[in-house]
Amino acid sequence: MSNNALSNDDIESFSEWIHNGNVGGTARSYYFEQDFDDSNTENSSIWVNGGNVTFNTSEFNGFKLGGEVQGSYVSNINDDDDTTAGDMNAQGLVLSEAFLKYQFGDTVFSGGRQHF
Repeated sequence: MSNNALSNDDIESFSEWIHNGNVGGTARSYYFEQDFDDSNTENSSIWVNGGNVTFNTSEFNGFKLGGEVQGSYVSNINDDDDTTAGDMNAQGLVLSEAFLKYQFGDTVFSGGRQHF
């Protein structure tokens, strides 16, 4: 589903606007390990899996919608002293982008929740 071969004139309905959009995403897996020289602090490790899914409509009368969802899941944690709780131990799902763009000539107006 890609809109590369379509111009604005080819989109004639709302359903085509959505259908001719594109979907993308990534899957990620991270493993972190902390070794402490201090004998009073236990070493820790954490394995986190996640990724993101993006969707962008094709352009219709100058308008384009887009969005992205990101998520992560802690698959395994070995952290007896709770040293990763504040920085690495985070899981959940978040709507990271939701935006509307409008192009008029060489000018693009964009608003919503976006990465910068």
